[in-house]
Amino acid sequence: MQLTYIEEARQELLEAVAWYEECQPGLGRQFDAEIRIAEDAILLHPDVWSNAGGGFRRKLPHRFPCTVIYRRRPH
Repeated sequence: MQLTYIEEARQELLEAVAWYEECQPGLGRQFDAEIRIAEDAILLHPDVWSNAGGGFRRKLPHRFPCTVIYRRRPH
């Protein structure tokens, strides 16, 4: 399995990193790292995280108020 962001989500992620960095230097990098940890967890255990309906699942990062929403594509 590999992760692919839709363009809107990728842009939202970049904007969130920039916003956190503007709030406090280094915080954007910490946010980005937390998202990468969530991505790694999704890749390791894609079926573990909460069902969000419609074939989607969601993973909540630990430190930041956001949600990573994803779905597995058929091979």
